[in-house]
Amino acid sequence: MTEWYCFQDKKKMVETEVRLSYMQLAQYVPGLKCPECGVEYLTERTVTTIVAAAEDIIEEK
Repeated sequence: MTEWYCFQDKKKMVETEVRLSYMQLAQYVPGLKCPECGVEYLTERTVTTIVAAAEDIIEEK
């Protein structure tokens, strides 16, 4: 994986599970978190595969 750094703190981001909520449902997905300030990010791959698929499934119900 490419190394990612927090824009604000310049600290190396760590891989973690990020909690997402969508239409009152919550799910944990792979993400990145700054160990200094706690800001969380999702990679493009996570968004285009996991998050997009989950949104489609939820909206069909």
